Amino acid sequence: MDKLPKLTIQIVDDKYVFEKGITRQAGELLIEISEIDRNDIVETFENYKYFKSVLTKDSFFDFSEWILKALSKKYIYPIAFFITNIFTKTAIKYFNDPESFRNEMNNYLDFVDDLYKNDIHSRIKVIQLKEFEKNIGLFANTALFVNNPIFKRYDSFLPLLNHDIKSNESDEFLSEVMELSIEEQDIEYKIVPANDNKFIDYFYIGDLISFLIFDTRNVIKEQILIKKCKNCDGYFIPQKRSDALYCNRSSPQEKSMTCKEYGSKRLWYDKLKNSTSNKLYRNIYMAKQMLAKRNPDIQAHQDDFKNYKEQSAQWRKDMKEGIKTEEEFITWLKTASGRRYLDLWQV
Repeated sequence: MDKLPKLTIQIVDDKYVFEKGITRQAGELLIEISEIDRNDIVETFENYKYFKSVLTKDSFFDFSEWILKALSKKYIYPIAFFITNIFTKTAIKYFNDPESFRNEMNNYLDFVDDLYKNDIHSRIKVIQLKEFEKNIGLFANTALFVNNPIFKRYDSFLPLLNHDIKSNESDEFLSEVMELSIEEQDIEYKIVPANDNKFIDYFYIGDLISFLIFDTRNVIKEQILIKKCKNCDGYFIPQKRSDALYCNRSSPQEKSMTCKEYGSKRLWYDKLKNSTSNKLYRNIYMAKQMLAKRNPDIQAHQDDFKNYKEQSAQWRKDMKEGIKTEEEFITWLKTASGRRYLDLWQV
């Protein structure tokens, strides 16, 4: 366990090809990582049957194998790999020089304790984490807690890629990250010849912060736009149009529809609600409905109201699909209103 394993990434046709056949474009994994709920990770490793066992090299090796498999059921493999390596890298530091590492952890936790001294929950958390050497569970919790700020910083960094990839804030963030990690950056690069005089770029990346820097560099280099969905507020990369407003995730309002489908439908109905044709439609609807209610024994009024609802529904469907125009709908409405209702509306 003295050497940290690395994740292999091929660059093929401007796509990342990870182990196990997983493919992503630059920036997509940045987004997926930003959406991770750290509490879900904690809940996962709390299910480890030896969660409270004493921390040793052997017990931690067993835990790291188990957590990689457990996380791979919840996240795609590259994410599971990098989260597992957070614990592994922390353990390597601890077992190689426990005294130095203990001092480093305590200094960090003292800093956090002072930072959140008025927050009783954070102070309790710090007190618990200072006992990290007692068992695997507390050690893993400490490793995740110490790495949590980098997750949070990347959460706040993504919006900077939304509108100005050359912004001062973006440069400031990258400088800060590079200053913290340049010496520990774990990225190797190799060129491998393929068929037809082509070459494949291979990258071997050992930890999460190195991958985040690697992916951010490619997003900026390729000028990939990362936007926020107007419906679910999640980040996404527009695939066809840079002015896209919605992502292709499942819509929180209607699970059977994507945000793009739901958003387009909502925009259409909002536009329709304020249109001239809708006001005219509603006035005629109310007039026909009132006449039908006041004359329940006259079948002609009942049929007229029913036919109007059915035909106008078809007209609205045809307008949405682009088969008919709003002007054609207005012309039909004037015909469908009948002379009796001509004084009830104005266009």
